[in-house]
Amino acid sequence: MQSNYPIALADVLGEEGGYVNNPHDPGGATYKGVTARIYDAWRYLHHLPKRDVRLMTLAEMSDIYRRQYANAIQFDGLPSGLDACLLDGAVNSGPTQAIKWLQQALGERPDGHLGFVTFGAIAKHNPVDLINAVCDERVAFLKPLHAFPDFGHGWLARVKRVRARACAMSLAAPKPQPAAQIKPQPEGVTMTDPAVSSAAAAVASALELQTSADMPGTLLTAARAAKPWYASQTIWGGIAVIGASLGGGYNAWQAHDMAGMSAALTAGMGGVAAIVGRFKASTSIGKAA
Repeated sequence: MQSNYPIALADVLGEEGGYVNNPHDPGGATYKGVTARIYDAWRYLHHLPKRDVRLMTLAEMSDIYRRQYANAIQFDGLPSGLDACLLDGAVNSGPTQAIKWLQQALGERPDGHLGFVTFGAIAKHNPVDLINAVCDERVAFLKPLHAFPDFGHGWLARVKRVRARACAMSLAAPKPQPAAQIKPQPEGVTMTDPAVSSAAAAVASALELQTSADMPGTLLTAARAAKPWYASQTIWGGIAVIGASLGGGYNAWQAHDMAGMSAALTAGMGGVAAIVGRFKASTSIGKAA
């Protein structure tokens, strides 16, 4: 997750240390985990002259880590703790290899591509279990390397520290809240459209007024008998619905939006129904008391 990146990056930089150029290290000259080869490529892509990796600035280093490693493993989309675990592995052995460790831990085909299948599998597992499994895969990868006799002790100690920090980060992360249940809207109806929204509100208002049928009979009869048609909020609500739907339908027609036009006209029918229903009430609204 994105908020973990500064912490995870600081941990990686602490593990990488300063400048190293051991002839037995297959990575060659390295500074803060960035090899001279990667730094040369970054400078070339930014139209800058080649120079010693030890002269790399903090801004250059931050950009390289984000683009070369974090983005490659989709750091921001990973569960807390697993993101830091994979970032350290990507810096140490390359992003593709780090993703393969994850896929092997998931029981998926290790193609080194972090796509929908891998993310779907991640969602089915506990992050702490995945962190431990990824670290186990990493150890199994490191042991057969020809440089293991020279660097194996340090590599295993690093994996142990990464495992502990990543598990602690995962356990301290807030638990995800269950998603709210959202009622699906009818296909083709966009509730954010102003015309449709106003029409829907007017229909709701008209329907709410019609619930006055729950009133005691005497009060309801008196209320109806004393109200001419032009004083009926239901009638005006229906007229507002029809007007809004006509305007929305015309705009949708001009935009060649048949679904929007259909939705607007459907809302207009609600206005017509409200007016017809009001006139068919048991007491005529066309007569004053």
